[in-house]
Amino acid sequence: SGKSTLFNALCGIRQATANYPGVTVEKKSGRIALDHIPALITDLPGIYSNDPRSPDEAIALKVLDGSVADTAKPDAMLFVIDASQLSRALPLFAALAGKRIPMAVALTMTDVLAVEQIELDIPLLEKELGVPVLSVCAHRKDEVDQLRHRLAALVKSDRFRMPQLHDQAL
Repeated sequence: SGKSTLFNALCGIRQATANYPGVTVEKKSGRIALDHIPALITDLPGIYSNDPRSPDEAIALKVLDGSVADTAKPDAMLFVIDASQLSRALPLFAALAGKRIPMAVALTMTDVLAVEQIELDIPLLEKELGVPVLSVCAHRKDEVDQLRHRLAALVKSDRFRMPQLHDQAL
């Protein structure tokens, strides 16, 4: 999905790396300023379902549940979805929505869809998922800067939202 690429683009060289206690899963965090609002972003290992199949997935889900020592439950979540694999990500979105963490979605790989002349109705997707949906290409500095400004606006307006799923969305 380009999750780590986006993390690195957002945080630049301000990334700190550590290991979660008791496991060999790397924890990457970076401090950024969202229009002068300090934020700590943690790049969790990729997960594909709410039923972990690896230690990496298990630790990521435990962090989201707030059950990892010395790691606070996140205040908000930016769920990164590969736009070209949207249907595969929706069941995970539904599972993560149950964790009751305010959320926004970052759609990556939209450039792949553009090449294939596929358009996503982002306002409709926002309506159906009940959270802000932001499109970004992590390799384009201007789009990452725009994402950073949009995230700041979400934080300032408290628009990171609890997902409001509609049955027809999935």
